[in-house]
This record gives sequence, structure tokens and C-alpha cells, in this order.
Amino acid sequence: MRKTREQLIKYVKAAGQEVIDRAEDLVGEDYNFLTDFDIWLRFPSDTAPEIEVTRSHYVRNAMTVMMEE
Repeated sequence: MRKTREQLIKYVKAAGQEVIDRAEDLVGEDYNFLTDFDIWLRFPSDTAPEIEVTRSHYVRNAMTVMMEE
């Protein structure tokens, strides 16, 4: 079922606040080797909103090998 404009606005505001409230958790602890970081907010028409986080990291062991060369 399609959400009304007002419902969608409320969901967008709630998702934005969730990103603010959980910023530390979303970024994660292993920041030193972080290479890419994406946050997607999804608003499916038939379910609750979702936050999708994608993090990419350098391979630590490969970094050690590169430093030794």
C-alpha cells in the first residue's frame, strides 16, 4: 500500500534522526582501514523503512606485506 505524502515525510525525518543517533555504530570501530562508506535509506511501500550501510576495508595483512616490500 502506498504511503501518503505526510507518512513518507515522517519516515524520512525518523530515518534521518536514526542516522544521527546511531552515527558511531554505523561508521564502526575499524576506521583506520576504511576505504568506502555508503548509507542508503530505503522506504519500501509495503514495509518499514530500512538503513543499509556498506563499508569496505583494506585487507590488514596485505597492508603489512606491502609495508615490508
